[in-house]
Order: sequence, then C-alpha cells, then structure tokens
Amino acid sequence: RAKRAAAFAAVVSRGGGGGVATLDTKINGVETKEPSYAPSKAETAARLQLDRDLERFFTARVGIRLLTEHYLAVRGDIAPLIDTSCNPGEVVSAAADDVKQLAKRAYGTDFEFDVHGDKDLTITYVTKHMRYALGELFKNAARAVAEKKSNPRIKVVIADGSEDLAFKVCDEGGGFSRPMRHNAWSWFWSSGPPLGRSAGSGAGGGLGLPMTRCLARYFGGELSLRPLEGHGTDAYLHLAKLGVGA
Repeated sequence: RAKRAAAFAAVVSRGGGGGVATLDTKINGVETKEPSYAPSKAETAARLQLDRDLERFFTARVGIRLLTEHYLAVRGDIAPLIDTSCNPGEVVSAAADDVKQLAKRAYGTDFEFDVHGDKDLTITYVTKHMRYALGELFKNAARAVAEKKSNPRIKVVIADGSEDLAFKVCDEGGGFSRPMRHNAWSWFWSSGPPLGRSAGSGAGGGLGLPMTRCLARYFGGELSLRPLEGHGTDAYLHLAKLGVGA
C-alpha cells in the first residue's frame, strides 16, 4: 500500500503542472498583441467568449493545483500550501523587493514603497497566491510610473476587515480612461511591453491582471481598478479570510 501511495503521489506531483511560479509555461500561447485593424463584431464576440473560456480554464487549474498540493502536503512531501500564520506585511515587503530589482534593471529607477496599515497581523491564506497577486499589481504600477517619469513611489495600504483582507495600491503613473478599464481584464490586451519577463512568473505582458483576479475570486475575493486619468491608478485587492478551519 505504501508503494502504491508513493507512486500515486509521484504521478500527482508531475501532473499538477507547477504552481504560479510556472505560469508563463501555461500562458505563452495566449497572444497579447492588439490587431492592427478594427475587429468585426463577430471577431469581438469571439474574443470575449475566449476570454471567458480562459478565465474558466485558469480558475479550474487553480483548484486542481490546490487539491494536488494539499494531498502532497498531507503526506509530508511538501510544505503546507495554506499558511495559518501568513503575515501580509512580510508578503508586501517580499513582493516589493522583487519589483524593485525588476524595475532597477528595466528602467534604472529606484522605487520606494510606502506601506500603511497593520504590518504585524496574521491570517490564514495561501501565501504564494498573495505574493503573486501583489507582485503583479506592483509591476503594473512601477511600469506606469516609469513610463510617465513621475514620482517613483508606490503607496500600499493594508486594511484588516472582518471578513476579508484588503490591499490598496496607489501610483502616480497617469492612469487611463474609464473605457480602457474593460481591456485590463482581457487575456489578449496589454498596456505596454512586459517588465522583466525573463525574471520569472507572470512578469508583465498583459496576463497578470486577469490571472490575479482569478486567484482572488477563487476564494471569494475580488480585484478592481479605479483609474484617474492624468494622475494615476488605485488598485483594490480583496482577499477573503479562509478561517482557522481551512
């Protein structure tokens, strides 16, 4: 029985497809270039349907990966996926350090992150999902600020609610028009070139925002954008607390 269980665990480990760290391998086939011509109504409808299909696909993949990693964690093969003492302040700091290095290499700019809120609180959550989501928001903010050549400072607010943990990420990168907000959730649209694609998973390229929203929504959270054209953008990431029984 032990041999069969070990063999099954090996199959599960290979079939899980990697965590968010191997996201690029899964989404390299998604084209992010905008067409050089005005698409027809049929093409627009087809792209919207494909966006919905891709969201369902990646959401299902998140669930499959969670199940496989939970099984391996119960066996003791890997560290537990769900962290009962996840410290959002430390996750913000780690994600910010990653983006500082990326931005320095890409733009030669030294970014600062002003973090407000309770940096010492702990919750139950999937730490690597939180770090991925914050990293994507920080990269988008850094790119917008660098392109506008505005103040290289990003403000982050941590808010501890009764049912969820919320992050507010504010930049002064010029924002964008309200109609453009719908494009931000398309797997086929990008506002600009990627920030450090070779540096690791999901490092820009137009795929980070929809994937981040998938991760947030899987546990009942949400991601929304509030642009102020001519000034900057506020991103609101809500992550539902999983509770002590997770």
